[in-house]
Amino acid sequence: MIAEFKRGILLFGGGWGLYQQVLEGKITGQAIGDEEIDGKKTLGVAIDGPFGAVKLYFDPETHLLAAARFQSAGQRGMSDNEQRWSDYRKLDGRAFAYSTVTFRDGEKLFESTIQDVQLNPQIDESLFAKPEPAAAK
Repeated sequence: MIAEFKRGILLFGGGWGLYQQVLEGKITGQAIGDEEIDGKKTLGVAIDGPFGAVKLYFDPETHLLAAARFQSAGQRGMSDNEQRWSDYRKLDGRAFAYSTVTFRDGEKLFESTIQDVQLNPQIDESLFAKPEPAAAK
């Protein structure tokens, strides 16, 4: 489950964490050709990381991550998953996907839409204050 959690973090927002790993030379990929996804042509790249094998599909015009296909473990064994990103908007000079749809074994599992993103917002330090110990009786 930890590997799946890591994959989810790397793919969040259209693959921000994944791009970081590629730029740091920690993940490499291999072209796997064109694939039609959601009625659109995409360019495929296969990667294999500590989170397992993933096939990534990029929009040939924008070069943004359009979809990813991977397997995950669940209560009923392994399942095939496809995650799609859209509604990219500029955020701190980079493209961020505000919409995500995930399919499991061909059925829509969930859809999420982000309303607002704040990068590194100021956080009140008192939220991290260690509580006072309980008084001894």
